[in-house]
Amino acid sequence: MIQYKTISLSIVLFAFIAQCPNREMRGKSKNSGDSSVARTSDSSTNKLQEMQPSNKTMVLQGIFDSSGNRLTKVENPVIYNRPLSRPTPDQREGRYVALINYDQGDSVKVFFDGLVSGDREGATQHGFWEIQVPIKEEKIRSVKILESRTRRLHADFKNEDIIRH
Repeated sequence: MIQYKTISLSIVLFAFIAQCPNREMRGKSKNSGDSSVARTSDSSTNKLQEMQPSNKTMVLQGIFDSSGNRLTKVENPVIYNRPLSRPTPDQREGRYVALINYDQGDSVKVFFDGLVSGDREGATQHGFWEIQVPIKEEKIRSVKILESRTRRLHADFKNEDIIRH
């Protein structure tokens, strides 16, 4: 009976911590030197700053053709009132970049590859992708999906295109 209460208390405590909006960032701490953390660019000083945890999350979804050259479908960005401390995926580089521009001049870049696993082991191809990004309370000017190397534009959303839940 004591083991059952301990397990139940552990589950309740875990659920509470998971819902706490001020919880510590997952993974490496901000001071650990992990350069894979998405960064914001302040256009006035052109400095990079670490992205802060947020109570709002933007979700972007789409589908590239198997070659990755054409975005065949993309959904309007959606903002949810849920906490997120780091973007998903959280990578230093990728074939594509989601660029979120704020009215105040700051921007956030999230790199991704848009790859899905194939039927064979180790086989990948372009296809469905989803990005989750912690966002500021500021008004968003635009959201763009670009080729990271060539800057070729695949999608461009304005503030009025964003869906808020």
